[in-house]
Amino acid sequence: MAIFGSSNLSESGDLLIFNKVSYKTLLMFEKELGRDRMTYLVEEGLPPDTATASHLESTKADGILFQAGGSDPIALRSAIMERLNAGKRVVFLPGPVSHVKGSISQIPARVIKALEALHISPVPVYTGFYTNSVLDAEADTDAQADIQIHILPKLAPGAEMAARLTSAWLECSAQAYATLPQLHGSLSALLFRSLKLHSDCRVIDGIDDTTLTYGQLLAISVAFAKRLKKITANRRVGIILPPGKGAAIANLGCLFAGKTPVNFNYSASEGAFASSVKQSGVDWFITADTFMRKLQNFPWPPQRDLILMERELPLLKGSAKRWGLAIKFLTAGFIIKKLGLDAPTGADEAVLMFTSGSSGEPKGVPLTHHNLLSNISQCSSRITLEPQSRFLGSLPVFHCFGITIGLWYPMIGGYDMVTYPSPLEAKRLGALIKQYGISLVVTTPTFLRGFMKRCETDTFQTVRYLIVGAEKLPEDLATAFREKFGVIPCEGYGLTEASPVCSVNFIDPAPSNAAGDFIPGMKKSSVGALLPGLA
Repeated sequence: MAIFGSSNLSESGDLLIFNKVSYKTLLMFEKELGRDRMTYLVEEGLPPDTATASHLESTKADGILFQAGGSDPIALRSAIMERLNAGKRVVFLPGPVSHVKGSISQIPARVIKALEALHISPVPVYTGFYTNSVLDAEADTDAQADIQIHILPKLAPGAEMAARLTSAWLECSAQAYATLPQLHGSLSALLFRSLKLHSDCRVIDGIDDTTLTYGQLLAISVAFAKRLKKITANRRVGIILPPGKGAAIANLGCLFAGKTPVNFNYSASEGAFASSVKQSGVDWFITADTFMRKLQNFPWPPQRDLILMERELPLLKGSAKRWGLAIKFLTAGFIIKKLGLDAPTGADEAVLMFTSGSSGEPKGVPLTHHNLLSNISQCSSRITLEPQSRFLGSLPVFHCFGITIGLWYPMIGGYDMVTYPSPLEAKRLGALIKQYGISLVVTTPTFLRGFMKRCETDTFQTVRYLIVGAEKLPEDLATAFREKFGVIPCEGYGLTEASPVCSVNFIDPAPSNAAGDFIPGMKKSSVGALLPGLA
């Protein structure tokens, strides 16, 4: 627990505005700065939590009560300025309010508007609750979390105080997030630990309903990694496979072998594919006979450069069995050390992605272990899922969303993933969503239209998050989808260079008090609020 930036406070009075506060936060703040100079500013409809309120009452704290939209702003400003001129620190305490997990601020719009109307330049105070986990690195409460309080430089006088206040909090959040040590480690090591920990979770093949437990997947992938090391000394290895067990084994095998997986776009033109191969320097490609037969018009590399999964997997049975026993009875730390999975640092290349080439040749985007760990953490810090939740993995793994959210996220979080090789077959995907009770679906507005035409009204009843991106979501489509299926599509934004998710809309929470207060999660015709740690 730490307080930073105390030097940003003046010797005279200051108006301090927290983005959020807790009882522990308040005690830390008072201990560090002393409570004798504190005056607490509280909005009547948004009172502090019970513990904080009891503390303020028992210590007979100096306070100013006001009503946003009800109090005379001139009289309120006068009361605050009287304290400031006496050298007091007037601290606005936002009370608990309904909000989407990971919201940067817990001050409702009506209250921030009233604070803005005071025309007093505030000192922003950013509070963050951080854990040592990659998942939920920025926690929503202070329970078992490290509290960071950052007192930021006083805002310059002027208009748009609320926007500048939010900007200061976001900048501070990004800086704090960037220093979290667990996000600078090895994606390979975390995947190993997670697959071992969640060994009973499954990859479910949506074509034939066959399954592979995460424990089996881990053993096969380690055995395949050993094989890859013998086949090629090249740091990068190409992969031409659709979503499924094969793609999971191929990508994990590359990481566990200390190699960079390069998933190629099998819907690209011959020129775009040739450009991507040349840029990556890849000389071996992992694929499958069955997939090659389906894509006969694809400019396949020569047979001598192909590693065919159907031929490799039977050769790995003995090795996979031995590794399975080792993984079961030895500690994760011991095997990670033995395999060197903890050798990569956050700055090392983890995967190489290619943009679609819509503005010319495809552009190579090397993403580091830090990039991927951070984006998975940021998504998890906003999304709330039950342990038994399942992901639908139908987006291609050559797409950054497909590999980060469709592959790495469920493996690290310990969620089943139901895979299907194409996002186009809406009827089959709808059947899988119903059959397996899918919780999270990531798709595009174009594919939503396919669901509208081919799926029954109860298809999405288990879906907690339906996130769409890659193109603008038309409002009429969102409305029609909600009316037919009872699910609201949540538009987000991402790009390959950002690993990829930047922002997402989330369904608004129910109001928390008589004033109807809540922090919105969704804004129409927008791509939503930034993920934690982004500014």
